[in-house]
Amino acid sequence: MPQKTLSFSIDINAPREHVWKCMLDAETFKQWTAAYTPGSHYEGSWEQGATIRFLNPEKDGMLAEIAENRYLEHISIRHYGYVMKGVDDTTSDAVKAMQDSYEKYTFAEVAGGTKLEITMDTSEDYESFLNETTPKAMALLKELCEAAES
Repeated sequence: MPQKTLSFSIDINAPREHVWKCMLDAETFKQWTAAYTPGSHYEGSWEQGATIRFLNPEKDGMLAEIAENRYLEHISIRHYGYVMKGVDDTTSDAVKAMQDSYEKYTFAEVAGGTKLEITMDTSEDYESFLNETTPKAMALLKELCEAAES
């Protein structure tokens, strides 16, 4: 299935270190990713090379690897499977169609705070969902970061 790369960016009035922490901390992650699915969370680590699962409350979601983690600068997530009811799937036709898609987060210092840029590889099936929900998720993250900074 052909993939398309979506791009988003937002300016957040908070230091890069604070935005990084709010985005990746398990508790605040649940808050901003609720825009995608209420109850979203992750299991695993953000360490480079680590396996991480992005899950909904039913334990369905994505299986990924942290392809790159440059502290306060960049995170690259390589998706390579689905999780269905807590079971990893890395071999189905659905997985083969999306394998090796990436989600990338870049943090840049700008006057007054941080510019967060996000790129996501997706299929046509998820394009409208991500175009609708990602700006909402980013707005929630901005609100979390700026509220905690004030």
